Amino acid sequence: MRGLAVIAPFFTLFPALALAQPLRLRPAEVDTAAAKRLGRVTRCYREAVKRAPSTFGILQVGMRVAPDGAVSERWISMSTVGDPRLEECVIGAFEGLRFPAPGQPAVVRFGMLLTTENTPEAAKKAAEEAYKRSLKGT
Repeated sequence: MRGLAVIAPFFTLFPALALAQPLRLRPAEVDTAAAKRLGRVTRCYREAVKRAPSTFGILQVGMRVAPDGAVSERWISMSTVGDPRLEECVIGAFEGLRFPAPGQPAVVRFGMLLTTENTPEAAKKAAEEAYKRSLKGT
């Protein structure tokens, strides 16, 4: 499908997201590990757009990282897409992901902007603003 985009890590636009909480993984480590799953995320998004062509928005996946780097839990920590099937698929896309061993438990959040060539610029801007507001509690 032409014009489909998954822009990640979206935290490059919002540096507060680059941090694992507590800070035990560097932003580049989070980016490198999570980027391995973007092909799966794109497939999830492609299916969502087939169901509803106007689907777009921001998804942020939260992940609990064990001391050995294994992801022990995944959840949607923020979403503006309004598509539970897409959200579940994206959670599944991160199954089995491993990060460099942080040595202690950590929580990582990885944000993605999902758009198509038909997503209006004003709508993209509104999604970004909603995302920025969500970070104020970070």
